[in-house]
Amino acid sequence: MTPLLRFDDPTAPASAYDDTGHYPLPEGATSTLTLRYVLDEDGAVIDQYAGLDDAAAVAAHVARQEAARDAARDAAEAPATVMTPPQFLATLFTIAERVAIRAARETDPAVDDFLRLVEDPRLTEVDRADPSTVAIVRYLTTTDPPLLTEARAAQVLAGERPALEP
Repeated sequence: MTPLLRFDDPTAPASAYDDTGHYPLPEGATSTLTLRYVLDEDGAVIDQYAGLDDAAAVAAHVARQEAARDAARDAAEAPATVMTPPQFLATLFTIAERVAIRAARETDPAVDDFLRLVEDPRLTEVDRADPSTVAIVRYLTTTDPPLLTEARAAQVLAGERPALEP
């Protein structure tokens, strides 16, 4: 008698299982450990841990589950991409800040580089969450004199327009 395995897979073709809803194990199967087996795209039962004993299959399964959990957690913790058209990026700075930043480009290569990138006509969007964008906006708080305050840098990176100047 062929060992049978029960899967709850409503997408499996009816020909893959018997009238009780059980699937026959693959030819030569040596284990009835359910987590070993998956259905392929044709509804056939395959051993995803072929060549491993049950203890190693369980360890591999746990490692796969932990990796999936960690990947999901890392994806949830990753900063979202926050795209801003370059024209809108300029409006995140006050007039006084824009004037000071443009003046600083003459003596500060980092500021000049930032402005060259933002002014490039091929640029269609700026990712405010990108590490290089965050770094240059934060850099503007470290110049002498500072071109932005820490609070203003946080507002720029958050996409918040400044209060209207009187």
